[in-house]
Amino acid sequence: MVNPQEIFDKIKKAKKEQRDIREIYRDSLNNNHQYQRLIEDLDEGKERKKEIEDSVKKEMGSNYERLEKLKHEVKDNQEMLAGITLNYFIDGKAVEIKDEYNNLYEPIFSVRYQKTGVISKT
Repeated sequence: MVNPQEIFDKIKKAKKEQRDIREIYRDSLNNNHQYQRLIEDLDEGKERKKEIEDSVKKEMGSNYERLEKLKHEVKDNQEMLAGITLNYFIDGKAVEIKDEYNNLYEPIFSVRYQKTGVISKT
C-alpha cells in the first residue's frame, strides 16, 4: 500500500512547480503591452458593470434583500444537512434523500488536509 506521506510529498512538489511556472507566465503577461491595454479596458468595463448592477439592486429593493437572505438560508441549511448526514453515517444509519421527482440522492464524502501549524518532532 502506498504511504500517504509519499503522495502528499508528490502533491507538494507538483504544486511548487505549478507556482513557479505560473509566476513566469504572469511576468510574461505583465511585460506584454497589448495585454496591459486590454486589462485596462476590462477594468473600465467591470466598473461600469458594477454601477449598473448596483442600480438594478436598488430598483429591486426588498426583492434583492430577500434574495440575499435566501442565499444565506440555503448555505446554512446545507451545512446543517451535512452535519446531520455525517451523524447518521457515524451511527450506521442509511441516508437517502428524494426530491419532488423521486430522484434519489446519496451523500458523497471527501477528505481534505489542513495545516495545523504544529511542527512534527520527527
